[in-house]
Amino acid sequence: MESTIQLNDRTVEVVTSARRPRALLAAYRALMRVHCRVWLGFHVRRGDEPCDLSGAILMCNHPTKLDYAMLSCAFPDAIIHPDVPSGAAAATYGSRWLRDKVGAVYHERGSSVTEVRHRTEAVRACLDMGECVLEFPEREPRPYRWQLGELSDRPFFLAAVLDAPIVPVALAPVVTRGLNGVVRRLPGFELRVGKPVWLDRSLRPREAEVRFREDVEMQMRDLLALE
Repeated sequence: MESTIQLNDRTVEVVTSARRPRALLAAYRALMRVHCRVWLGFHVRRGDEPCDLSGAILMCNHPTKLDYAMLSCAFPDAIIHPDVPSGAAAATYGSRWLRDKVGAVYHERGSSVTEVRHRTEAVRACLDMGECVLEFPEREPRPYRWQLGELSDRPFFLAAVLDAPIVPVALAPVVTRGLNGVVRRLPGFELRVGKPVWLDRSLRPREAEVRFREDVEMQMRDLLALE
């Protein structure tokens, strides 16, 4: 039986019919905003220009199980569809509920060509609606790891095929007065937002792909190192 990528338990052909319960999402985000600020000392450091996530692929490191909830709070006006493995059911503080209500693009590890095609079309449908797809590209996410790990090729492939920009962001450690720092002596979280990166199609394909990846990785490392 052919495996398909699903969005909100609907196949990709009806992805555009998914509607979010806005009142519940607003209430969840308000509660999580308080929790992340008080417990984790979470705050956002933005660039000089406002960041438009419409039709973009958002790329973030993966140092906590609350990363999607924090990103959802940081960009309350954006609809962010996380692209996650189908077995990624373990999530804390309702993150799984949030993923399903907003519409997660679930994929299988070691996908076949058919599954990759369906998944790409699901991501395309999200971007065509002017919404955003979230990628966690590190192959081995670890809690509270502040160095950028090895990155998957998946987000770069999707951006190239769908002609979409990648917006790098980083969850970085900061010394805060969050309760987590007092009780567990752990650092707080600061979200740092980079600038959109497009594939430069004026270059030869191989050179463009290498430059594209280097530019994104450099931004993410710089954001993690920013003081």
